[in-house]
Amino acid sequence: MRTVYRYDPETGKCHEIGREGKSYFHTVITDEMPATRHMADGQIYTSKRKFREATRRAGCVEVGNEKFPERQIKSNRKEITNYLKDAYERVRGK
Repeated sequence: MRTVYRYDPETGKCHEIGREGKSYFHTVITDEMPATRHMADGQIYTSKRKFREATRRAGCVEVGNEKFPERQIKSNRKEITNYLKDAYERVRGK
């Protein structure tokens, strides 16, 4: 865990204000991002919002933010037990 300091220009010193790992402060997510070339229109964007607008304008879908439904696994316990017994017997040579 690291200690976080803030510089006080009046005193010219740094003062401890907290430790990372605990939520002492608000988190701000900015709209800025490193300059990125959009593959659909070839323009370079530094704004996440403008990049997403260009994605929608081009009729594309941003990958990585979609939600998938949970899969229901249907299992037959008796079939699984028999399969494992057969596999064990094959390995053991019986």
